[in-house]
Amino acid sequence: MNNILLLTKIFLKTSILRNISSSNQQNKKNMFKALGIILIVIYVAAIFGFLSYQMIEMLNEVNQASLFLGLWLLSTAVLILIQAIASSMNLFYFSKDIENILPLPIKPYQILVAKFNVLLLTEYFTVFMFTLIPFIIYGIVTGAGLLFYLYSVLILLVFPIIPALISCLLVMILMSFSKFTKNKDMFQIISMFLIIAFVIIVQIFTQNNTETSQEEMIQMLTQANGLVEMIEKYFITLKPAVDTLINYNSISGIVSFAELLLISIVIYILFIILSQKLYLKGAVGASISGKKSKSIKNEKGIYTDKKVWSSYLKKEMIMLFKNPIYFMQCVLPAFLLPIIFAIVFFAGSNSGLEELTKMAINPTIVFCVAIGINTFLISMIFISVTAISRDGENASFMKYIPVPIYKQIIYKCLPSIIISIVPIIFVIGIMCYLLNYYNILFIIYSFVISLLISILYSYITIIVDLKRPKLNWDTEYAVVKQNFNMIFCFAFSIAMIIIICLIGGVLGNMDLNIVAIISAVVLTFLIYLVYRYFKIKDSKLLDKIM
Repeated sequence: MNNILLLTKIFLKTSILRNISSSNQQNKKNMFKALGIILIVIYVAAIFGFLSYQMIEMLNEVNQASLFLGLWLLSTAVLILIQAIASSMNLFYFSKDIENILPLPIKPYQILVAKFNVLLLTEYFTVFMFTLIPFIIYGIVTGAGLLFYLYSVLILLVFPIIPALISCLLVMILMSFSKFTKNKDMFQIISMFLIIAFVIIVQIFTQNNTETSQEEMIQMLTQANGLVEMIEKYFITLKPAVDTLINYNSISGIVSFAELLLISIVIYILFIILSQKLYLKGAVGASISGKKSKSIKNEKGIYTDKKVWSSYLKKEMIMLFKNPIYFMQCVLPAFLLPIIFAIVFFAGSNSGLEELTKMAINPTIVFCVAIGINTFLISMIFISVTAISRDGENASFMKYIPVPIYKQIIYKCLPSIIISIVPIIFVIGIMCYLLNYYNILFIIYSFVISLLISILYSYITIIVDLKRPKLNWDTEYAVVKQNFNMIFCFAFSIAMIIIICLIGGVLGNMDLNIVAIISAVVLTFLIYLVYRYFKIKDSKLLDKIM
């Protein structure tokens, strides 16, 4: 236990707490960072609180308020599953401390448990930000007592353990084959795709095998909190967690929480037993696997003249797609999130699709919904916000090549803009199919406005990275996961979605052509202003890069 606690402390210091300094100047910066994080958390909590209140009130009218708890916890489990996959693969196998830890006389399970502790602590931040306020709103609306809030905190501490364990176990099983590959980067990317595909397939299979007949639905609606039974079977600890919160003021709540705790302990023990056999094999395999070096050819005619922008774009794309960490953290969401979005809609009930179809009567509302979804997906692409940081100490390269700095900045934004086209087209296509709405003007307007938002997002977030570059890092994982600049991506998304909602509410009855043209003019003007900023500040853009 002492070894585990000591290792946990070391891993925390070398990952999450690495950049916290004791100097007064750094303490001031950390204080401003903390203040910024608190403001963003309050902002996000307010949005979640409002959405939760609306949802709970709607369910409360049909006496099904507890369905909210099940849906929110299920969403939390899926969020942890997907987020922990990428985090565990990098934390357990590809962090640089592995090479120093493995030769020491420490048992594999001790290393794994210590790293799992670090992973769980990082997941708690997401879980509490995503779930705590909605649960508090639920308690206020339903008039729950003090015990409900106590149980809520306990549930949020215990419930994330199993989703995180499942993600780690899937990663360990795949990584046990890493010694058979010579290209660890490609193996890491393929493994990630296989695990995510497995999670999505299981989700689809579960939904297809839990269809409820109309008679059963009517019967559930006539029972208090009957609909919660529909989703309790989706995840092993969902039923005891929901039952604990529903029956917080009776002995049944204590029994349900004891069941949740017991299931978590049993799976945790099984995880440790399996990790003794799987982890060391995968960790050693990952550390010794590598790429074959390629000889540089000097044949005549191997070099060809190309445009500067195309060469620069190619360099950035190669970095993004060949580096597995950058690919998974920056590029993969552009392909993965639209698929999840499609699954959610296709797996929805017929009544839900009928409600969506009614929206097609108002093209402006449909337009705003498409733009809002695309804005959210675009903000999950962390390419521009890490464009400078990814270069690390080599970022000074930008100062010495004979290319204007403002042009290099724009070239670095191109990958984000190009890759964002994938979710934009995907979302527009899915909405047209689901709503049976193939208005050519809607398609063109939605694509153009979404693309303009992507350009504005890329320009603004790269300014953030220019002002606050993270150049001193030991592992590429830190560029994204330990970069506070990500907060600005979420802030941009929230601000834009609020504006889109206001447009939908105020101008919802206005002609689509007018709304689209006004939006295009405003966005183009903002993009031009940022472009002018790049040109005017050209010589000062890289002041933070030594």
